[in-house]
Amino acid sequence: MSMKNNTLKGITYQFRLNSEVENNAVLPDSFFHQNERPHPNFVVARDSNQKPISVYKDNKWDWTAYHPYSNNFILDFTTWHGGNLTQHAFEIVNELKWLMFIVFWISNGRSKAASTIYIYMRLFNKLAVYATSENVKVATILQEPKMASKFLDKYGDFYSTTLYSLLNIIKTETESVTSIRSLPSKSLNAISIRSQKYYTSHNQHPPIPTKILTRLLGQIDIALTEFDKYSEEYLNLTGRILDNNQLGINRSSQSEIFKKEGIKKEFHKHYRPIFKDIISETSISEYLLKNNINSKKQLLKHLGDILFLAKINVLAYSGMRHMEAANVKYDCLEIFFQHNKEHYLVRGETTKLNHGIVKQAKWVISTEAVSAIKIAKKIAKFTYKKLKLYNGTEESINNLLLFPGLRALNARDIITSLKPENVKYISKPMALSSVIKDSPSSPILANLISYITEEDIRELEQIDAHRDWRSEKKFVIGKEWTITAHQFRRSLALYATNSGLVSLPSLRRQLQHITNEMSAYYSKGSSFAKDILGCDSDFVSEYQKTIPESEALSYIKNILLSDEKLFGAHGAWLSVNKDKSSSIFFQDRDETKKKFENGQLHYQETVIGGCTGTSQCIERATRSIVACVECAGGIIVSSKLDKVISSQESVVSSLQHDSIVYRTEKDDLDKLIVVRERIKMKNLEV
Repeated sequence: MSMKNNTLKGITYQFRLNSEVENNAVLPDSFFHQNERPHPNFVVARDSNQKPISVYKDNKWDWTAYHPYSNNFILDFTTWHGGNLTQHAFEIVNELKWLMFIVFWISNGRSKAASTIYIYMRLFNKLAVYATSENVKVATILQEPKMASKFLDKYGDFYSTTLYSLLNIIKTETESVTSIRSLPSKSLNAISIRSQKYYTSHNQHPPIPTKILTRLLGQIDIALTEFDKYSEEYLNLTGRILDNNQLGINRSSQSEIFKKEGIKKEFHKHYRPIFKDIISETSISEYLLKNNINSKKQLLKHLGDILFLAKINVLAYSGMRHMEAANVKYDCLEIFFQHNKEHYLVRGETTKLNHGIVKQAKWVISTEAVSAIKIAKKIAKFTYKKLKLYNGTEESINNLLLFPGLRALNARDIITSLKPENVKYISKPMALSSVIKDSPSSPILANLISYITEEDIRELEQIDAHRDWRSEKKFVIGKEWTITAHQFRRSLALYATNSGLVSLPSLRRQLQHITNEMSAYYSKGSSFAKDILGCDSDFVSEYQKTIPESEALSYIKNILLSDEKLFGAHGAWLSVNKDKSSSIFFQDRDETKKKFENGQLHYQETVIGGCTGTSQCIERATRSIVACVECAGGIIVSSKLDKVISSQESVVSSLQHDSIVYRTEKDDLDKLIVVRERIKMKNLEV
């Protein structure tokens, strides 16, 4: 990455460029002059032609070249005002520019990501508004403890962390450099405490309850599968309508087009079929009517909805963040073989945990996500062909977005003038819930809506018993579940690490492939994960950190809170302790979680109950069911044992009686029956 680091008497200038633009854009000026403000013509930004594009005196700084994804990244120091600047407002604008300069040129420490810039700008805008209302300078708010406290009282502790960071920078650089007096340590500590309290009260993203997640993924799979059957005809029809601006629109609109083109009479000779007539002629009319597609606009809208569902599918099965998925390229899929099995990775980029600088990353995915990616590629290729960016070769679009914004198709006279490397900026990720809410006429998006039930709330309470779910407005029974992109990441990490937490067979089927894949690559002790992914994907770390939490929740839900009497070595111990004190496990919930985090306890669901063994199991490779019976860490649930015996009886009855396999399976069956008889005897003793 490009970075300049010039130091002069404690003044350090650090500014990084992301990897995508380091060869095309150049850095702003360096700052060397202690105890002085930058010159009005000090260059704060240059464009790709090395031409100064913004200088210090400008009220707007164009930092587009320094943002990893945006093509319109402007720091506007007047946006808080919204009118002609008064003398006081003009002075505040100059203060804001100086504060930004202090943060990014003068302060020591690591370089700041683009997302950090946004956060500082939000704080600066609020400081400007407050300074105006109090008829003071921004510096006064930063220098006076009471003013700083009243500012947070008015606008909320959300700003406390950024304010504390800014005040620390001012304190470190001294008044002689910043011209701003630092707050006393006591006042700084008070703001720090407010910041800590805000974040400790800030709730984690909830996992999606299993029934809602199952239904959601199921509806997406149905919609994508159905579209894929008609995709070729659908794209052909869309292409025909896009190529002819008269085709598919009503007669009055066509007449207006004729007039603009100089045709003044005999319109009937030039009319093209309206959308209703086109539908009646096409072989996919039933699909179009089913999805409420009765206009050119809705034809494109539905295509965008399918692309949206494909993106959600990738989010759900990969663990990506929304921005990471939005910037995945067309040529993202990587297929390889290991242990005679086909595996899939998605190549992409991330700026997380890398100070806002783009780095390459990879995510493990399953066949469900692969199917979604293939559908997205069909739509993307169609889009780039219409935008004249696809010339028949994959190489021409490999580095363009997999999920382009389809609105470009309605303005392709403008978009076609863009260079291919700029087309990646067409797609802007929107909140998932907003897209769904704004599409009431789309059946496939309406099907994503689920309503919260008592069962969903109880499941959330099992996952986090200390959070008052029922008091939060987002989790009212009967209300729509609000879908966010990060919920998929949280849900995948939690559910896939240990499927024993999930009792619904439908969810197990839904996540089966991805669970196996992730277990193969991301689980603790897997050197293969490091070989394939290294430190490229921070989801590896998140996945591994979630394993103890998931194991603990599964253990609490399926074992400690089980209504059945437990058997086996560990199961018998638990049953005895439950009888002695029925509340012990509820009181020790946090302690139980800590034991899992410290490696003192492990849990994995088995076909006859569970396993709490902390050492490596040598029996698992041979799939020996009977071995779990005598294991010191084994737990036997009688209802599960009955099901296994019933299944084993079916296996034995289907085998040749004189075969070795029969004798082996019959021996296992006999041992299981003996165990069941022992359990019955113990129950009778009770």
